[in-house]
Amino acid sequence: MRPFRNLFRYSLQVPRRSRPLLLLSLIFVSALSQAQHHRWYLSGFSGTSVIVLGSQDLRTGNGLGVAYEMGPVSKLRWGRAHANLVLEGYYDLTTSPGVRNTPPNTSVAWGTLAMARYRYASIDSPTGFLDVGWGLQYADQTTRDLSSKLNSTPVIDLGFEIGREHPGALVAARLLHISNAGTERKNKGQNELFLLIQIPL
Repeated sequence: MRPFRNLFRYSLQVPRRSRPLLLLSLIFVSALSQAQHHRWYLSGFSGTSVIVLGSQDLRTGNGLGVAYEMGPVSKLRWGRAHANLVLEGYYDLTTSPGVRNTPPNTSVAWGTLAMARYRYASIDSPTGFLDVGWGLQYADQTTRDLSSKLNSTPVIDLGFEIGREHPGALVAARLLHISNAGTERKNKGQNELFLLIQIPL
């Protein structure tokens, strides 16, 4: 029991802002120990921001990334639905035509995501999937809606798997919320809607 007590004491000493990273690290290590299947994907996405919840900056964006799926992971199980853990790193380039006193601009961002992937299948239709997760994103500059370069990114993907071979390519709609989670006074945030394609490697 002493190692667990030491781990608990150490977790209390970690700054609050770093605790989500510690939690993600523990989930990742646990998933590696349980993983029975794993695969790599090349990700590509394109879309635009949605002007809701106080956001003002209409941005268009494109990006590339690499995703790693492993599982199933018992701790991510939701009722009878089993889930895999998906870890993704990506590069995102967005442009804005400008808004009010903010001139046109381009922003480059790098991000990471950790998601639970739930698949559902039927006999006469393609296999569908739902991703639910969270991540962090760092941009090279602030924008009209994002007053911080480092932001939190909850994410939801809804899509399906195409092709008869498994694993097949994945096509989904991705909703990515970007905000500073209250670490800055201004927290308008952005909601970006993407068409996501993931190709197995």
